[in-house]
Amino acid sequence: MQNFQVNLQGIIQLLSKNLYSSEHVFLRELLQNAVDAITARKSVDADFEPRIRVQFLEGEEPQIVFSDNGIGLDENEIVAFLTTIGSSTKRETVRNPKDFIGQFGIGLLSCFMIADQIVMTTQSVKADYALQWVGHRDGTYTSKRLPAMSEAGTSVFLSVPEKWQTVFSEDRVEALLIKYGRFLPYPVVYEVPDSGRELQLTELFPVADQSGEEDLLRFGRTLFEEEFQAAIPLKLANGETSGVAFIRQKANLGIAQANRVYLKGMLLSDKIDNLLPDWAYFLRVVVNTTALTPTASRERLYQDSTLRKMRTQLGQQIRKWLVDLARDNPQRARHIIDHHRKYMKEMAAQDDGFLRIIAPYLRFPTTMGRLTVPEIIQRTGAVDYVFDEEEYKQIQYLCRPIQQLVVHTRYDNDQELFGKLEDLYPGVAFREVSVRDFLERLEEVDPEQQRAADVFLAEANHLLQDMQCTVMLRQFDPTHIPTLYYLPEEARRLRQASNYEETDGSPWSKMLDSVMEYFSGSQAILCLNARNPLVGKLLNHPDGKLRKVLVRFLYIQAILLGNYTLSEEELHQFGQGLADLLD
Repeated sequence: MQNFQVNLQGIIQLLSKNLYSSEHVFLRELLQNAVDAITARKSVDADFEPRIRVQFLEGEEPQIVFSDNGIGLDENEIVAFLTTIGSSTKRETVRNPKDFIGQFGIGLLSCFMIADQIVMTTQSVKADYALQWVGHRDGTYTSKRLPAMSEAGTSVFLSVPEKWQTVFSEDRVEALLIKYGRFLPYPVVYEVPDSGRELQLTELFPVADQSGEEDLLRFGRTLFEEEFQAAIPLKLANGETSGVAFIRQKANLGIAQANRVYLKGMLLSDKIDNLLPDWAYFLRVVVNTTALTPTASRERLYQDSTLRKMRTQLGQQIRKWLVDLARDNPQRARHIIDHHRKYMKEMAAQDDGFLRIIAPYLRFPTTMGRLTVPEIIQRTGAVDYVFDEEEYKQIQYLCRPIQQLVVHTRYDNDQELFGKLEDLYPGVAFREVSVRDFLERLEEVDPEQQRAADVFLAEANHLLQDMQCTVMLRQFDPTHIPTLYYLPEEARRLRQASNYEETDGSPWSKMLDSVMEYFSGSQAILCLNARNPLVGKLLNHPDGKLRKVLVRFLYIQAILLGNYTLSEEELHQFGQGLADLLD
């Protein structure tokens, strides 16, 4: 039986192009190895003082040196774990590998993404001698014994080639170490001997449920470089995950969630997009966890049952915080809910209990501005709403002059919410309405006035017959509105097809002809207001030619007020009317 042959250069290419997102990760991998070495030593010597030191040694080819006083390696372990790809001390020699950050045995190879050579000196807590191991990018290595060091531990030496020196400068290395290792459980010191600099990099991850909100907001501002409205402490019952959810000043539904996850204090990624429920676009979250499983690159999370459970639990804690806020500080809750109403409505659509709490604060677009359901009920005693956007445009035109209140439920899960809101307000009618409903509610003129107008209406209907428009007479306030124009859905489609056909000479014309034939019986409605002075004069004016001109003008005016584009025929009618006035 023969073993597989491994091309190390090919493996390195695979790491850089397919596994790791950037060359920076070697710093994280070396920090991780140091932390795991110390964790391993603590399992056999709980009282020792852990120490990690990173040095930046200046020179023509600068060196980065990682040193720890962890458990170290002996000769057998060097052969087993440094020269066998995929072998890991954590996975194969310890009782509980979950205590460690690394599990895959490929981290040290990431150093070859920038360096041609890795030099390691190490001494095991079980040995009375030290070892030097030198690995090369071409897959070769050497190993030799050295005299015993003062204590067990490991140091890794990397020389930075010229092409990487701007990327891994003294300041940049410091920034990356802070980014990855800021909350590690052991002290990490960064040292630049030539300049005398020495910096303690690590700090405690904040205990969110024991910190004030102002402290958490300062923490969030520093971490994300962003201002937030509020900070929500997060702590799961099993104690394996804690953190903070920050409510953003501004959220963008089109941008993926970018949450920050630390695994046992080591930054996994600041671009995690599957930690929270889908509705949580208005939040940025930072958590430190021991429960989740990283992928081999340690830059993503496995989509497993543990992650799904955590996502649900975090969502529940965020909801609870908002519910408590609505009870204890209604004014602040109203501000936050209204500011992020789109996401709050999505959350409420999934949670009846949450909807019950925030329903009084949810604002909806109406013909009278943005209002809450209690405000709508107070004004009208009922809730009239419409879903179709084109229908709502016409209703706006009809309702605003007469101060009629109608809700638009086109956006933000409003239609789904309205089905549930009806149950929260028993005795209040929730009615889906249309423009036709409003026209049918308009007061008819008295029979005598109707008979007097019949000749005029027949004349007007004949004049607008080619426009697929029926003229009717009603009376309504305010009196300064001369007409109302209603375009049913079928007539609207007919109008769109007709307007398109006027400018289209393509093969689609035959299809448009079929559409127009299908909807050919649909009629728009032009409703004249008998209380309007102009309409009153028009009904009784003796000059038939002038009546025709004014009917055309009122029709064109109604279309423009309804935000519709004039067709070529309607532009012709308008021009003809102007010409008739001049004759």
